[in-house]
Amino acid sequence: MCLFLSQVEEWTMEIRTNTSEVEKYKNELKEYRQKVQELVIESEAELSKKNVAVSILENIDAQYATQMTEWQENINNIETLLQKTRRDVGHQISEFTLLLSLKNRLEAEIATYRSLLDGAARIGSGFTKPDFFKSRFE
Repeated sequence: MCLFLSQVEEWTMEIRTNTSEVEKYKNELKEYRQKVQELVIESEAELSKKNVAVSILENIDAQYATQMTEWQENINNIETLLQKTRRDVGHQISEFTLLLSLKNRLEAEIATYRSLLDGAARIGSGFTKPDFFKSRFE
């Protein structure tokens, strides 16, 4: 019987030891669960911050895309206006050149008539310049 009691006592000691170890592991498990829960909450908070940042970035991207589109349209409009202005200036230069040529020919013709009139007046034929020519071309 002694052996049995000694065996029972040994088992009782083991049970106490194991029970305290089980309690220790339960406490550790409880701490780990609490830490996991804290980390999950922290992770969800960080994920929420990330989602807000992504949303802000997408809004900024959309704004810049809209602004870039507007700028490109403005650039295209200015380029079109510049091409039209170049064409108009080219036409004006052509017209100016034509008018200048015409003016030079008219001045040459007027000079010819003036010299003819002056020559006729010198000859003494009695032909004098009309007052119209005197006031206009001298």
